[in-house]
Formats: sequence, C-alpha cells, structure tokens
Amino acid sequence: MKPLQILSWIVIGALGAVLLARSYHEALPFAPDRWSISVREAETIALERLSDLGAPVADPYIVTRLSSNPLLERRLQLESDAGVDGLREGWLSKRIFYYEVVVYAPGGRPGEWSYRGRIGLDGDVEGLELQLASHDEGGVEIDEGEARDQADRFLSDQGFDLGSWGQPEIRSQQLETRTDLTLRYRRQPLELGDEFPYGVEVRFSGRTLAGYRFWFDDPEEEALAARLQPYQFLTMGRTLSVLILLPLVAILFVRRYHDGEIGVKRGLQIAGLVFASATALMVFSSAYLAEGSSTGVLTRAQMSWMTGSWLVAFFFLPISLMAFLSWSVGESLCRERWGQKLAAFDALFQGSVRNATVAASCLRG
Repeated sequence: MKPLQILSWIVIGALGAVLLARSYHEALPFAPDRWSISVREAETIALERLSDLGAPVADPYIVTRLSSNPLLERRLQLESDAGVDGLREGWLSKRIFYYEVVVYAPGGRPGEWSYRGRIGLDGDVEGLELQLASHDEGGVEIDEGEARDQADRFLSDQGFDLGSWGQPEIRSQQLETRTDLTLRYRRQPLELGDEFPYGVEVRFSGRTLAGYRFWFDDPEEEALAARLQPYQFLTMGRTLSVLILLPLVAILFVRRYHDGEIGVKRGLQIAGLVFASATALMVFSSAYLAEGSSTGVLTRAQMSWMTGSWLVAFFFLPISLMAFLSWSVGESLCRERWGQKLAAFDALFQGSVRNATVAASCLRG
C-alpha cells in the first residue's frame, strides 16, 4: 500500500470519528458525556445508604444495572427544541440516566424486592425505597402531621434543602390491613413551568417510613409513550430478521455445498467464537437483563439463569448459525473474485499477521 493511500485511510477514519461524535450529540443531546462512578461504586453507595431504612438483608441477591427514563428524555428533547434554555445542565436532565440497585432476600421472586436504590451517574442518591414483605407489616396508619415531621427530618438527613421544595401534597392509599401515605414535595422553581411538575415523594407503608423516590408528572405521557412504541417493535424486528434471513442464506449454502464450492472449517470456527462470546456475555449480564421479567414460580436468581439460557438458545444460537452460513457463502464468493480481501482473516486464523499484505488488509478493514 502506498503512503498516500495509508494517509487517505487515516484521514477518512479521523473524519468518520468526528462525524460520529457530532451526530451522536445531535441525535441524543441529553445522553451523558461521562459519569464519575462505576456500577460497583454505585452498588456500594446504595447499600450503605439503604441502611437508613432498615436492617440489611442477610445473604442478599443484588441486581445493579444502568437504567434510564426514555419518556423524560423525550420530553426534555421536545421542550429544548421549543426554545426552553438550560435544560441540558438542569436538575431534570440528571434524572434521565441512573444506576438502579435492587436487593432481594434469599428465595425472593421477581417483584418481591426488599430494598431499591437509585444512584445518579455523578454519585448522588436519587431514591431509596423499602418494600415490606406483606400488607400486614408496618402498622395500621400514621397521623398525617407525624408523617410530615418524619418526612421533613428524613429528607434533611438525606441532604435535601427543604427551602427549595414546596409544601408536600399528601395522598393516601387504603389497603386491606393498613393505610399507606405518600408525601409529594414539588421542586421550586420548575424548569418546564407549572404544566410539568416534578420532585421527590416520601412514602409510608402504614407507620413505617418506606423511603423516597423521584416523580415527574407529564400530562402527555400516553402520547409520548405511543410515539416511542415503534422503537420497541424495532427490537422485536431485530430478532425476527435473523429468523427470516436464516432460511434464505441456508438455501444459498446448500446449493454451493452440494456443488463442492464451500468449505465449512472456517465457518464453524467463527460460529463457535460467536456462540462462546454470547454465552460469556450472558453469564455476566443475564442478571440485569432479567430485571422486570417473571414466570410466576421462579425465584429472582433462577429467573436470571432462565433468561440467559433462553437468549442463548433462541437468539444467539440462530445468530451463530447465521454467522456460519453467511461466512461460508461469502468466503466462497470472495475466493472466486476477491481473494485478497480475505488475507487478514486467513492470517488471523493461521496465526500469521506480520506481513505487508495482511497489514494493508487490516488497515482497509
């Protein structure tokens, strides 16, 4: 490869990186540029602060994941496009992306969590919640005045300056054996006006203080959710596309294989690599992927293994098969017309990458 060609590829790569960075912020203006704590640090912060609500769970099953509020993000995008300034640096924008830490007791089923914490990407605690095991716990009812005093003290202890919050709105929910109270504190001033109130709410399960969490009321929430529904169908379409394309590629493979034009060794190696990588991915990520899913009889820990196994068998196995078929067909076509395009792949699998042809092929790739 000539020096001018090498320089051209480097320039093209640099321009592509700049364009990607620029388009990323244009498409997702409220996506975080960076965050200052890791998943494990968020988990440590949450477990430490959740002790303010009660005794820690013995031998807990803990799920920590990076989560987001897509409806709030879309609302801020629309308001920013409408001319509202300062939203990217505002209080609400920091509540779009966060770490969620969920603590389950041993044998707890999906939804039967004991504690839940919400930690901002900057390490700020945005919510701490306790869930009682049954409606018979927590006492019958707490007086509204006493609840207000406890809520004020609790928020102050958590670092809230109550001077920035309005008087709480008290709501009650009558259960079979107790009455739960929610005290909603509205933040002042509101970034989006009175039409879109938000703040934190302190919850009481009977007489038991059950923590606080962020709330945001959007009068157009259902309309926003309807606009985001096509993106959910795209996720489903990603799975269906593999199943649709698989038989089409299989037909091409069978024809060429019977004509003796296809070898299977390299395709099997690639399929094995894809499948092994997917299995390893599920070992590390099935716990948070399963959060929110339930089969009714499995515990939360068992649900993680079930979700990981299901994804490996019904999503990644077809992808591995697709990798095998498509590589085998594609390699056969390249051998006939553009053999040099396979130089880097051949060298990788043969363990020989220190030559000019391979280096040039890798750079082009």
